[in-house]
Amino acid sequence: MEPIEILLIEDNPGDVSLTLETIRQAKLSNNIHVAINAAQALAFLRHEEGYTNVPSPDVVLLDSNLLPMDGYGILAEIKRDERLKHIPVVLVKNEELSTELLQVHSCITKPIDLKQFVNMIKSIEVFGLSIVKIFPATA
Repeated sequence: MEPIEILLIEDNPGDVSLTLETIRQAKLSNNIHVAINAAQALAFLRHEEGYTNVPSPDVVLLDSNLLPMDGYGILAEIKRDERLKHIPVVLVKNEELSTELLQVHSCITKPIDLKQFVNMIKSIEVFGLSIVKIFPATA
């Protein structure tokens, strides 16, 4: 299986460690890149200075509770950008809310147990390999 590129946008070091360790233990074929704030995430996504040679992510895992720009602000930036809006975004949120208008491909709510988390990551892998890689967006 060809690995998919995942960009994890998360500012909590504990959640980053948990995500990376869970993926490692599940032996999933993904390459994980981490951005800890909006500026870093958007620079990565846009291949700006310092990120010119990074791969484009196939999927974005986006924490809703980032500072100073929250995940919803980053999501809005992604969806406004013609070069980025095709990238599937999975929103990781702490609160229950309607996601109809958010333009995300999926939502998960924290806290989640490890089994739930592994299943979610595996479903992203299947989604990425069967949809994102087969039907890439046209520029």
